[in-house]
Amino acid sequence: MSQIKERELIPPPTFLFRYRPPEEVTLGYFEGLLRNNHIWASPPRGFIDSQDCRAQIDFKLTREEMHRYWVGNFKMLGKKGLEASKAANRVLASPAWREPGKLDEIIQKFQETLDNSGVICLTDTALDRQMWEEYAGGHRGVCLCFETSGSPFSTARYVNYMAELPIVKISADSGEKVEAFLLTKGSLYSWEREWRFVDYNKGGGYKPILPKALRAVVFGSQAEETVRQEVTRLVAQWKPDVMLLAVDDTGAELRPKAVDGPQASTSTRINAPIQERSRSEPAPRLVPVRLLDYLGSVPSEHRRPDLDSRIEGVAAWLMTFFSEGGRSQDVLAGFLAVLQEATSLVQEIVDRRGAAIPGYGEVAVLLYEFVYEFSIKSRSDLLAGAKI
Repeated sequence: MSQIKERELIPPPTFLFRYRPPEEVTLGYFEGLLRNNHIWASPPRGFIDSQDCRAQIDFKLTREEMHRYWVGNFKMLGKKGLEASKAANRVLASPAWREPGKLDEIIQKFQETLDNSGVICLTDTALDRQMWEEYAGGHRGVCLCFETSGSPFSTARYVNYMAELPIVKISADSGEKVEAFLLTKGSLYSWEREWRFVDYNKGGGYKPILPKALRAVVFGSQAEETVRQEVTRLVAQWKPDVMLLAVDDTGAELRPKAVDGPQASTSTRINAPIQERSRSEPAPRLVPVRLLDYLGSVPSEHRRPDLDSRIEGVAAWLMTFFSEGGRSQDVLAGFLAVLQEATSLVQEIVDRRGAAIPGYGEVAVLLYEFVYEFSIKSRSDLLAGAKI
């Protein structure tokens, strides 16, 4: 029996992506997303993988575990304390609940709870050939780029991939069951690098998103002109700040390129280096430490001394700020100056297409995340010496 190990709750990356077929544009669903600021959460019963979100339950419990399970059930029915305990004892005294038909009924009812959930499936890159093939109509559709600072994307969790799907005891709490049945998939699908928002037992359907959540729309390399024209028209009408990009598949790796139409304003924000993935961080590390680590990973043939010295300067100041803290106006002024320098660095490293200078992608992602987080912090937070 496969076991679910407790794992660290890791926040989602700054951006998550959702591949969609061309029909979502031509049939009006994309316009609904723009106009109504909502996104579809699918009931699990419609998933391609027949084993995805399937309940596999173990009924082999100790008497204490069985008693606790039935007490919990009776409490949900309104019974309290001793009354619930006595009702549980009456069930355990009868062999009827152990009959195969009764166990199948329990599994079926729990499966109905799973199927009544809403799931939004996302991934961490817009440049994966197999994702374009499988989920975007053979490169004819689009990929949507969402910022994860607000609901529902801020609570997305990464999917765990296992060779054997877990079997969970019937007495397990709802959190363990959600982890096992809604956030775990077979290792065959690990290439998807999936993140999920799960609305457990609250139904599928449309879920609200922030008006500024959508940051970019990426056209597939085989997107038809009708799809391009419709997306361009709708973005101009409803979300003119959304960036329009297209996939360039002429090289060994997919790259983003700009297209004609509405573009994001670089004066008000920094373009996301969408072809880069943030490095997996098993434990929290300070921004300056990670920044120097990422800089040291840049291949020598791509090193830019002019950028390196400025990046090292940002890291050194942040390390001093974190080590010494401070509440003076000078400290605040210095922090704001470093924030501006980090902003300038990202704007130099990342071009309007969202492509980073070779080798500097991870540096750009980290600097962007730092700028985004602290540009919206209040003055009092900074003066209090917020941890970096």
